[in-house]
Amino acid sequence: MCAAAVEEGWDAALAQRLADVAVRRWRSFERRTRPNKRTPQARLQDLIQGLRQASPVDEIYLEPGDFERLAPRFAGLLAELP
Repeated sequence: MCAAAVEEGWDAALAQRLADVAVRRWRSFERRTRPNKRTPQARLQDLIQGLRQASPVDEIYLEPGDFERLAPRFAGLLAELP
């Protein structure tokens, strides 16, 4: 996942941090979300929100849509995890 983030232009250290957050957020989604609200789109939006909250970089210094481009790449990789 770090390689995917680095390909998107993220710093390697920050990419590692975001990957760790993404894994925790992805695995806890079922526990944190009501059963009738569990959709793939809701899971992706939750991942985007988690990445935003965990990022030490202020959003005003990022390109618009950075997290929106990174989250689907992470989601594709996370969906393959056991």
